[in-house]
Amino acid sequence: MKVSILELGLKAMLEERREDLLDSLLAAGIDVEKGTWDHAKVVRNAKRSMDLLLDQAERESGPYLHVILDGFKKGDYLSTMAYIYIVSECNYHFPPYGIIQHAIDDRLLEEYCLVLQEELFSIIESDAG
Repeated sequence: MKVSILELGLKAMLEERREDLLDSLLAAGIDVEKGTWDHAKVVRNAKRSMDLLLDQAERESGPYLHVILDGFKKGDYLSTMAYIYIVSECNYHFPPYGIIQHAIDDRLLEEYCLVLQEELFSIIESDAG
């Protein structure tokens, strides 16, 4: 399995901030350590994350949301989280921990990204129509 330098950087950050991220997820009703959470809580987190993604998209001149949606469609969830993180960092904005914290667990990451994919698709479709 090929891992990009961006993914390695994201993994290092996730490990460094692991306890804070786990606490944040637990406060939202997602217990990663026990592997238990309700899908509705993941959906709620994803819907809240859309505001952060839309704010960043307004600051970007390129196809920011389309790159994210394309990554999700390909199942490149960790790479897509790394992209979200690095774009924020490159623009000197506070890292979107509320989004990337979901990358701390593979199962949670996939579930979260699938919900975000649906949300993004509907927003992009409504903007196109």
